[in-house]
Amino acid sequence: MTKILFTTVCRPLGPKHGDGPSVGYELLFGQVTRAQGIFSPRATHLHFGLDYIAHNIDTPTTVLHFPSKKELISELKKGYDYVGISFILSTFHRMKEVSALIREHAPQSKIIAGGYGTVLTDEELKPHCDLICRGEGVAFMRALLGELPKAMPYDHPDIVSRLRFFSAPASNTGMIFAGLGCPNGCDFCCTSHYFKRKHIKLLPTGQDIYNVVTQYLEKDPNMQFTILDEDFLLNKKRAMEFRDCVIQGGKPLSLFCFASFKALSQYTTEELLEMGVDGCWIGYEG
Repeated sequence: MTKILFTTVCRPLGPKHGDGPSVGYELLFGQVTRAQGIFSPRATHLHFGLDYIAHNIDTPTTVLHFPSKKELISELKKGYDYVGISFILSTFHRMKEVSALIREHAPQSKIIAGGYGTVLTDEELKPHCDLICRGEGVAFMRALLGELPKAMPYDHPDIVSRLRFFSAPASNTGMIFAGLGCPNGCDFCCTSHYFKRKHIKLLPTGQDIYNVVTQYLEKDPNMQFTILDEDFLLNKKRAMEFRDCVIQGGKPLSLFCFASFKALSQYTTEELLEMGVDGCWIGYEG
């Protein structure tokens, strides 16, 4: 039986371990809140896409998030047909290390390079992998493995980001994967370029999104939510359908999303609050 291993790059990371101080591994601490001193939170951002893909293919799959080299080698020795490496541009040098470990300890395994790091050229990537996954990963893997295409919406895994304060649980946030890419197609945007300026609706309707919300709420009635979609509010029909579902459900939500000024301007404050939007990341390029 075919076996799949998905992994990120290996820990540890950072200047203490041979990386330059400017390498942007940490979104919050290293970039977004880097000037906030003690009020700059630190967080490990997992490569959720690996869990999402694994959940939507039929082939047995193991997922590792930031394993140590020892842990990765131990797993490789179990024998996998394919090993997928998820990485970003700033961890390409670390991806090369993982590739070398695979070829040393599991030479029979085919290496798949995936993630936003694959915006690099084939010439740069091919020495370190056998296959390159660009774009939507579920369809790529199902085609590679000879599995039948799967219609959207895909099955949604439960992936929860847990915030702790001095080791005490503070909140749980359910991650909702609503879409990939962006219809705006801005020429400076890596995400837009990666998906060829198209928006792939993993959850095509507002009802689909709300169904995932209820899936999480059944496990934790106090769950907060983050909708992962580059400009979630741009599609007003889908967003307003989601709003209607929230109102009919009768439970106020706490929801964070990504949006543009253009998208936000389509709604009243009341409509946003009815959706449960109490936090919004607005990207602005000058």
